[in-house]
Amino acid sequence: MEVAGRARDILTMIFLASTVGSAGVAGVFTYHYAEFFPAMKQLQLDIPSFNFNPTNLSLNATVTFTITNPSSYSGVRVTDFVTNFTVQAPGNIIIPQGIVNFYIQPAALDPQNRVTLRIPLMGSLSGPYRVYQLLSNYTTSQFRFNFTSTVFLSTFLQSYATVQAVYECTTTTGAGSCAQAAVLLKTHPGPGTSAGGG
Repeated sequence: MEVAGRARDILTMIFLASTVGSAGVAGVFTYHYAEFFPAMKQLQLDIPSFNFNPTNLSLNATVTFTITNPSSYSGVRVTDFVTNFTVQAPGNIIIPQGIVNFYIQPAALDPQNRVTLRIPLMGSLSGPYRVYQLLSNYTTSQFRFNFTSTVFLSTFLQSYATVQAVYECTTTTGAGSCAQAAVLLKTHPGPGTSAGGG
């Protein structure tokens, strides 16, 4: 009986220790989670500069994006950036240009830190030629470039989900503006589960 009582006491102590440990981990996780989404909604994507000088073979454009974390939340890294764009010519002529292939070096997005991306835009298919032909009637400042950009982030949720911030941007020669369209949480499928979204 004494051995059984001692074994029960040991099991009780192990259970209490694991409960306290789990509560501590859950508390830290909950704190990060509670701070995380408000911070992600504050992330800013801007276009401080844009220029283009098209030829009949290339748009010969460069767009500069900056990604800023104005919150106090740390532990976020930018791991990838994808953008596609259309050229909107005068008369509401839309010239789709598709996805821009651009590799970025992963970078920390600490509070008040800024990640700057300078992306060359050559154009695709007949887009550069069409823009070049339209320049016989219009100036470069009359063309609008519309971007849909996705910022991929590495966070404390990385083993569970991928976080993506999606922005709609527009610019003419000079600077442009962006508005956050969504913060998406794409969960990773586990064994026997399917991926979900947020």
